Formats: sequence, C-alpha cells, structure tokens
Amino acid sequence: MFQASFFDGKTRVKGFLLISCQNDESAFTFTQEKPTPLMPSGGVAMLIRKHLAAGAVSGLAITTNDSDEDIYRLTILGRDSDNHSTKILLTLNPKAPREISIIRDGSSLARLRQNGQFTVSKPVPESIQVAQDIPDEGFQLWLQSLRQVDHQKLADSSSEAKPGRLPEYQRAARDRLARRLKTLRKTLAEDERKVSAQKDIDALMTEAELLKNHLWRIQPESFELRLDTAMTGSDAIVIELDPTRSPGANLEERYIKIKKMERSVAMGKPRVNLLQQQISDLENTLGMLRLNVLSQSEVQNLLHKFQIEHKTTPSKTSPQKIRDGHSAKTLGRIFRSSTGESIFVGRSALESDALVKASRSQDWWFHIAGGAHGGHVIVSGQKHREHLPANLLREAAILALHFSDRSHSREGDVYVSRRHNIKKRKGMPPGLWQIDRAETIMIRYTPEELASIFAVDLGTKT
Repeated sequence: MFQASFFDGKTRVKGFLLISCQNDESAFTFTQEKPTPLMPSGGVAMLIRKHLAAGAVSGLAITTNDSDEDIYRLTILGRDSDNHSTKILLTLNPKAPREISIIRDGSSLARLRQNGQFTVSKPVPESIQVAQDIPDEGFQLWLQSLRQVDHQKLADSSSEAKPGRLPEYQRAARDRLARRLKTLRKTLAEDERKVSAQKDIDALMTEAELLKNHLWRIQPESFELRLDTAMTGSDAIVIELDPTRSPGANLEERYIKIKKMERSVAMGKPRVNLLQQQISDLENTLGMLRLNVLSQSEVQNLLHKFQIEHKTTPSKTSPQKIRDGHSAKTLGRIFRSSTGESIFVGRSALESDALVKASRSQDWWFHIAGGAHGGHVIVSGQKHREHLPANLLREAAILALHFSDRSHSREGDVYVSRRHNIKKRKGMPPGLWQIDRAETIMIRYTPEELASIFAVDLGTKT
C-alpha cells in the first residue's frame, strides 16, 4: 500500500495505490478512501519486512505478451535497517502467476514464482530485469486511468442508488458501524493468533508417539533423542528433551501441551467463525449505507441489528452484585437449588451479559461448551470459595444445558469456571465472552431431575 497523487488538470488528487500479488485479485487499485490496515503474513512478507524497512515506487515498465495483454513490471526502491539499498521487482503477467523478487547488490535474496521460492542469494536472472521505466508523466496518467476504472466499478455497483449526499443521520450511523467493523477485525486477528493450527497439533502428536515408542532409548539427563529413518519410517528426527525431567515426564509434558492446543481449537474456532460471520454481515451493511440513501427508521433498524443504540445517560449507581439470597437486584431467571443456594440464568444474550457483569469475580460461571448458543448461569461463590457441592454443581450445569441449543438431547459438555476467568473484550457482541480458563464436565440428566429443579423456580428480578 503506497500513498499516491496525480494532477487531473484542475486539482491534485491524493489517494492510495494498492498492489496485490494474489492471482485471484485485481493487481492494482487506486482509492481515495484510506483502506483497512493490511496484515500480510508468510515467508515473503517476513523477508520484505527484514530487507525493506520503507520504500517508494520508483517506476513502472509496461510491455505486452503474445496475446497483446499488458505485462507490468513495478520497481520499489528502499533501504533495510542497515541502510543497504534494496529493490523489489513485481512482475504481473495475465498469462502467468505473479512474481516477486527481492534484490540487493545485484543478488536475488528471494524469489516467489510458479516453481517455488528460494532464499539463498543468487545472481539476478535476465528474465526479471526491469525494462526502461516510463516517465513520471506516464506514471501520473496510469494512476489517473486506475482511478477512472475504480470510479466506473463504483458506478456500476451503485447504478440503482438514489442521487444526492447522504443525510447526517446516515453518515453518523455509517461511521459508528465502521468503527465497530475495525474493532471486530482486530478482535478476529487476535483470536486467530491464539487458535492453534491443526498441523502443529498433528506434528506434536507424531513427536509424542515416536517418543513413547522409543522411550527406552533415552539415557538419564539426555538433551535430545535422535531417530533415523529406519526408526521413524519416514524422515530422520531429533526430539529435544528437558534433561532435568525423566523420560516419562518429558512425554507427559507433550500430551498436556497437545490437550491445551486441542482445547484452544475447540474453544476458539467457534468464536472465530462467529466473528467472521459478523464481519461479513457488517461489511455488506456498510456497503448499503454508503451507496443508498435510507430513511431514519431503516438506518435505526440496521443499528439495532448490530446492537448499536442511541447512547443514554449512564446510571450513577453501580450494579448491585449478586448475593446468596435472591432479593438482590439482578437480571434473569432464578432457581433454588437443593442445597439452598440461588442459581441465576440469563434468558437472552443481553440479559446474560448484564448478569455476568453484575457477578463477583469469585462467583461460579456455567455455559454450554463447544460453541453452542445458550444462557449464562451464575452461582454465588461467597460460601463456596474452593469448590461447589456436587448437587449444586450438577443442578447449575443442568440449567446451562437446558437453556441452550442442545436442550433436546438432555446431554452434553458444560464449561465451569470462576467469573474472573472470563472477559468481555471491546467489540465483542452480546453473549460472547473470552474464556481464559475453564473446566469441562459431561452432563446427562432425566426429565425428573429437571422437573425437580423447576419446582423451586423463584421467578425473575428486574
């Protein structure tokens, strides 16, 4: 992404030049709106960060292929952290995969093309030498043509849009949704980094199985275990060991890590999928807000869809915390357990949020596991700081399962944790919380058990 400008005959037009190296995307785009911050990843992106701290587009060479289609060769000049001159060449040919070369001192440090990528310094092949760059006036005209194409695409997509400037209330709604979208994208990026990749889990599982099969080979205080191809059945491998631990403890440590990684996938993947769906819906809504003039009621309905309402004056009194007795000011449905304690259940996403926020850090929290939707359940931890009685634990878990998508089966996994182990990050929608630590219990109940719990339904408090 580069800042760019050109003179259109009357005024200087400022904007951003976006260059994509993905074969399924448009190679060049010029836009006057500031794009969403880019988050490139992968080996080539890391090499570019390493060898090109900052740079500028120095020129563009345009030739044609056998089909009379334009081939672009873009030159980006800059310097690395050691002040060495570095050049990046981008070759974009409609008939071939796009090619990236990172060049310094006449040697190619990295080159990505159809036959793969290499990172060993090699002489620059003649095939990637850049032809004579077009003059600055030509580059300005090229930017102007990109802008015209971009405007034509916008006109085609909004041919049915109503004319005129967007009203103030619609622009305000657009800006609020844009801020929500930015926050959700940041949240998604953070969550995706926390979810372990399946290939990493598989690799660690393979290592653990090999260590288990060859545990008898490990000598005391060994730093590593070397296995050749005959022992592994594939490639030779070196397994690092902690010399202060026994062989069995080294193996157990790997299985514990595998379990944590699998747990991160089970808990994080549904949240990632939900965020991706919300981002997609929000992008579609923003597109409609930017292109069509809507009535105030239509805009208000769109805001309501994403739980964005007009701000009201906040209450000066803080919410009263949940006590053991059901006389405390709370939200939700309240049940009396067989042990005498109250069990609080949120009946909706908004009510569950209010219930959890009103609870104390040492209170007990329950929710259906596996990414399913359901009400949040809270039990006071004032009397039970170490653990809950078995009957109270089971009854609260039954209610978490019953007030969820899986109530019809009368069995399933339920998360159990302390309130301080779950957090509500900025941008998370109602009902969605980040779980830092939780235990999972399996619950299977009978209609009679559920009926006995409902027999002491204390109603609601608002």
